[in-house]
Amino acid sequence: MDNEFRPVYEKLYTSYRSPSEVLLRLRDESFRAARMVSESIENVQDELEERKLPRLREDAKYFLLLNLVEMVYVPLCAQQVPPGCRPLVQDLGFQEDIRTIAYSAARAAANEGQNDISCHRVIDTLPNTWESLISPVTRMWK
Repeated sequence: MDNEFRPVYEKLYTSYRSPSEVLLRLRDESFRAARMVSESIENVQDELEERKLPRLREDAKYFLLLNLVEMVYVPLCAQQVPPGCRPLVQDLGFQEDIRTIAYSAARAAANEGQNDISCHRVIDTLPNTWESLISPVTRMWK
């Protein structure tokens, strides 16, 4: 992990002991970012359906949403100096990363005759797609 993010993740982790901190964090920019990530997931979901590939199951969609927002977007915002320099979701490469992960997971699921992609399948796919991801996650989690 990039050492500059260690205190950020520690603060985010301990914030779950105080619901008010979590609720404050998940509003405004973070909420808009979550909505944009969700839209990106649905766009990729539509592509999978059009190509008659296995689709992301609800748990897989939620896993991607939570990880991209809580584990990538929020720490980037917390680490940005000055505070007004919030990264734009559309500039972070999330949609491309979602597409990369989803298509890899869809191929694996299809090879096993499955009609959907579970959260477990997404997790299993990550090592094979890691080097292809373009969002800051590969820098953050060296």
